[in-house]
Amino acid sequence: MGFIHQDTISKKLLLVYCIENMRREFEEVESKIDFKSEEEKFEEITGKIITLSFLRERVKVTVNNIEYLRKRGFIDVNFLESIKKEIECLSQSYECHEDELQKEFDKSKNEYINGKLNIEKYLKKRKDIFIHIIDLCENYMYCENKLVKKIIEIWNGELTDCDTYKKGDKFKFLVYATNKSADFVYNNVLYGNAVIHTSYITNEYTMTYQERDYGLVYGIDEENLLFMSDSDNMTVDEEIQLENFKFSLDKCFFFRENYIIGVSQLGHNIARTYLPEQLLCDNYNEVDLANNKYTIPKAVFVFEDAKEFGREESKKLAEKLKLKLLILQRKTVSTCRK
Repeated sequence: MGFIHQDTISKKLLLVYCIENMRREFEEVESKIDFKSEEEKFEEITGKIITLSFLRERVKVTVNNIEYLRKRGFIDVNFLESIKKEIECLSQSYECHEDELQKEFDKSKNEYINGKLNIEKYLKKRKDIFIHIIDLCENYMYCENKLVKKIIEIWNGELTDCDTYKKGDKFKFLVYATNKSADFVYNNVLYGNAVIHTSYITNEYTMTYQERDYGLVYGIDEENLLFMSDSDNMTVDEEIQLENFKFSLDKCFFFRENYIIGVSQLGHNIARTYLPEQLLCDNYNEVDLANNKYTIPKAVFVFEDAKEFGREESKKLAEKLKLKLLILQRKTVSTCRK
């Protein structure tokens, strides 16, 4: 099951859970004695479901990237135009549902304040609108995925083959960089992290997060690519704790072992449709990968100027994973490529 479908199922399950929590709180609030106004009570209870969504910003970035792809000539123009029309249509439908949600919220709050709100009808209406929005988000992701498949082909054509790379060669790699020990990476990252935070580097652009010295080299696949941007995505992944849980469309959810992981990001201009060249800048970029069966390290890397800790731990990690150790030359970048 792909992570897009997992995200949809998880969102619907968590939505229903939050709706039931809201129903319980509406029932309990009448028996409580407090000094909150009816408006404050309504907003506190309904705040368990956050209406903001990534879709508006995501569509904007993707449309801009489609224009960039058109100019570069890498992908058929008719295909790009078809994708653009489809996602813009989905975006318009989403905006209609978002407006409907706001109107329903304002109307229901006023009815609640005046003691006239039918709680059951309100909760059913809210759930139905959110289900439609979740389905729209899924449709958008599948539509976007048609373009992502083409983008991945370009990425795979750009990335350097780890098996043929020799020290001193030019390179283009997707790397997870770390300042932790080899044992920590093996036990806590490879088999613990829900998301692998990588950066795209080349022999001309070698910036990694906090200029870390060594790490792992990865490939990229439509089934593991979560987010990309030319800066820090500020991505956080955490196991969902149902106690005091607040539902949000902005999070991406997927299964891991016996629990659900929620992945949130606060960065701007995030998408899945960037070409490698668009990420290169005078700062590190971020490409987030879901840590699933498609996310397998291809090699270990270490920068030639790494401190002793990085050099030693890179050797240990390469031996532990039985992977090739790539020695890369680090270069300071002074200009931003756009």
